[in-house]
Amino acid sequence: MGSGGEAPPVKTNDVLILIGASILLAAFITHAWAKPIIIAGDPVVSEHDLFSSDEVKVTWTGNISSIDISLAGAEQKTPDFVENSMTFSAPESGTYTFTIEGDEGAEVMVTTSRALMVDWLLYPLGAIMLAYGFWKKSLEGEEEILDALIED
Repeated sequence: MGSGGEAPPVKTNDVLILIGASILLAAFITHAWAKPIIIAGDPVVSEHDLFSSDEVKVTWTGNISSIDISLAGAEQKTPDFVENSMTFSAPESGTYTFTIEGDEGAEVMVTTSRALMVDWLLYPLGAIMLAYGFWKKSLEGEEEILDALIED
């Protein structure tokens, strides 16, 4: 340590438990934290990186006049509105720009459904690391460490 002190080494099982729990928490926050967008006069622009056949669902409360979808500047066919929602399926991979226009105060919620479940891989990865860390910690109690006193 910087001040000449001594720090005990961190055990591998503690590191695995910490990393596994952090991955699970980050994955949960990433999937659960959805915040609605409130239109304040100007059109709302939302960009999404999509793979082919990923779906974006746009739901809203209030009056939405238009939703324009473009990929690298080229306009895409906008699906028809059904009630207060619209579902768009990406025909090809790329960064799609959604421009949403509506009355002031309208709330818009944009959710993405992935064709490939890549973003769900964090849950098993975090759970495996957490379980392995706890398993290694449980084995630690079985091995008894003998401290020997060395006398001069």
